[in-house]
Amino acid sequence: MKILIQSIMFIAIVSIFAVASDRLSKIESSTGMSKSALKSEEVMGDKEFLADVIAHHHGAIVMAKEARLNSDRSEILQFANDIIAMESSSIEQAYIWRRDWFGETSYIFPDKSDKKITMIKDLGSRDDKFDLRFLDAMIAHHEGAITMLNGILVPTTKTEIHNTASSGIIALSKDIETMKGWKKEWYGK
Repeated sequence: MKILIQSIMFIAIVSIFAVASDRLSKIESSTGMSKSALKSEEVMGDKEFLADVIAHHHGAIVMAKEARLNSDRSEILQFANDIIAMESSSIEQAYIWRRDWFGETSYIFPDKSDKKITMIKDLGSRDDKFDLRFLDAMIAHHEGAITMLNGILVPTTKTEIHNTASSGIIALSKDIETMKGWKKEWYGK
């Protein structure tokens, strides 16, 4: 019986690693991030995670502000406003947690050239393909956020981060489906 349980546990562990490896490969191909970069994010601590969250949210805000200037679609304008409001609130919460948990009071100046974290894309100028470029960039941005959130679920020591990450994955996945629906409806893609 002991051997049977050990065999089942071994199969379960191998299956988990196989699924994780497959997930990393899919994320790597969709985000352009290497497996080693994704794996290193998976072992980051809460303090580093919060710093990366601030930078990542900043990237979303930058692109959403561009969308407000360059899109005429009411759906994109509302989505951009929602992103700015939600990401600003999330940044504020991350700063509060950094202060309360780690005594960190310094301001983080996201480096826009660090595309791995901010994932800021050049959306180009206002034209008939601007919304498509915005949707493509924001889908990739959301996929990168899901990768970060999945990477902190296990190692986090903070219930608040775990709960926020879990609910964030669900919300971001819904946003991705909405954006893909818009792409199909508006551009046939």
